[in-house]
Amino acid sequence: MKALCVVIAAALLLETAPSCASHPAASETRHRAIAFLLDATDRLGVDAVQLKAFAHTALVGARRGDSLSVFMLDGQSLQPREVWSAASPGRGSEAHALSEGSAYMERRFEQEIIEPLDSLIEVAAASRDTSATSSLIEGLWMVANHTRFGQANGPRELFWVSDFIENSPATLSLYHSPQASFFTADGKLRFPELRANLRDVSVVGLMLLRRETVGIQGPHLVNEWTKLVAAYGGRLELQMEPVR
Repeated sequence: MKALCVVIAAALLLETAPSCASHPAASETRHRAIAFLLDATDRLGVDAVQLKAFAHTALVGARRGDSLSVFMLDGQSLQPREVWSAASPGRGSEAHALSEGSAYMERRFEQEIIEPLDSLIEVAAASRDTSATSSLIEGLWMVANHTRFGQANGPRELFWVSDFIENSPATLSLYHSPQASFFTADGKLRFPELRANLRDVSVVGLMLLRRETVGIQGPHLVNEWTKLVAAYGGRLELQMEPVR
C-alpha cells in the first residue's frame, strides 16, 4: 500500500511540474555577434564622425552578452586582423532595478564599448597607408568562416566599410575589368572555394564613393555584391558615402 502511494504521488508531481521546454534556462540565450570590417587598403577619405555614426547604428540594439569585434583589412596583412573584441556589459535600459543603476550601466557601456570603438575608427580614418591589393572576397571569407564571429551560434550582423572594389591576384581586378563578374556564365560562383558562411547574416555596407572610380562603383558593382552575399545565404544593404 505504501509503495502504491509513492507511485501515485510521483505521478501527480510529474503532471503538475512546469515544462522545462517552455521556460528555457538563461544560459540558452542566443546572444548576437556583431562584427565591423574596415577596409583600409586604400585611404578611407571620410571623417571619423561619419564612420562613428555608421558604427553606432550597430550598437542601438546591443544587449548584455552580445559580442562585438573589429577587423582591419590593410597593408599590414593579407588577411583581416581582429584588432579589438568585447562583450557588451549591458545598457542602462537593462539595469536591474534593485542591484544596478541605469546611469552606471550606461556609463560602463560607453567606457567598455563606445570609447574603444571610436578610438579605433579615429585611427583608421587618420591613416594614409595603402595596399597594392584589396582582397575583399577573401577577407569576407576569413571573417565569416574562420573567426569567433564566424562560429557564433546566435544572430550575426556584419557592418562593412569599403569601396567594394575587388583587386586581388587570387580572384580578379575590377580596376582592370570593371564589368567582370563574381559568377560564371551559367550563374555559378566563380570562386566556390571562397564561399563565405553568411547564412541568415545581415550585412550592412558603407560604400565609399571615390571620384576616380566613379566608372567602377555603379549599378553593376552594387548588383554583383548583392548577388554574391545572397548566394552566400545573407542579405546586403548598401549605403553610399562620397569620399572627400
